Amino acid sequence: MRSPILLSLFILLAGVTPASAAEYDRPPGSVFAAFNLGVGWAKASVDEDRGNVAETDAQVGPMWGFRVGTALTEILALSVDYIGYASVTDQPAEFERIESEFWVIGPSLSWYPFEGGFFLKGLAGWGGVDFRIDVDADTRVRANEKGLGLLAGIGFEIPVNTLLSLGAEVDYLWMNVGEVEVADGTGGTTPADFGFYSLGFNAFVILNY
Repeated sequence: MRSPILLSLFILLAGVTPASAAEYDRPPGSVFAAFNLGVGWAKASVDEDRGNVAETDAQVGPMWGFRVGTALTEILALSVDYIGYASVTDQPAEFERIESEFWVIGPSLSWYPFEGGFFLKGLAGWGGVDFRIDVDADTRVRANEKGLGLLAGIGFEIPVNTLLSLGAEVDYLWMNVGEVEVADGTGGTTPADFGFYSLGFNAFVILNY
C-alpha cells in the first residue's frame, strides 16, 4: 500500500504549477531540518572464485531518516543525513529466510539547478550492513560490516509556507561491505565478495528557519 501512495505524492509534487515553483526560496545562511519516510528495494550478491554464490531478489522494506543543514547559496544546500532500512522476507524458490538492514550517515550536498524545487543530491558517508541468508535452518551467508556508503538522489520539494515544505525523492544507495565468510557446503566457510545496494522512494517534510 505504501508504494502507490508515495508514487501519487511524487506525481502531485512534480506537477506543481510554475507560479508555485517560482515562490521557492531558501535564503543563504538559513537552516532546515527534514524528516523522511518511504520504502526501499534492497538487493545483495555474493561472489567468490568459482562464480556467483548467491543473489537475492529485491527485498522490500521501510526506509526512514532525517537531515539537518544550511543553505550555502540560493542553489546549494549542505546537510548531514541519516538513512535507515530494514527487511525480513522469505524467498521460497531459493532461500528460506532473508534478513537485511542498513544505515548510513554523512554529509550531503543538494543542488537546485532551476528556479523551483527540483534538486539533485549526493551523499558520501559511513554506514553499516547487517545481512543474513538462512537455508534449511543453516546460515549460509552472514554479513555484519561497516564501511563507505554512497548515495545519489533526485527529488522535488514545494513550499507550503515560509516555515514548511513538502517533497519526495528517489535515492540509489551503494554500500562498500567488501569480503564476508560464506558456508562452503562441507561445514566450513570460505571468503567471498559481498555487494549491497538499494533503491528507495521517500516522502519528506522540511522545517525551514
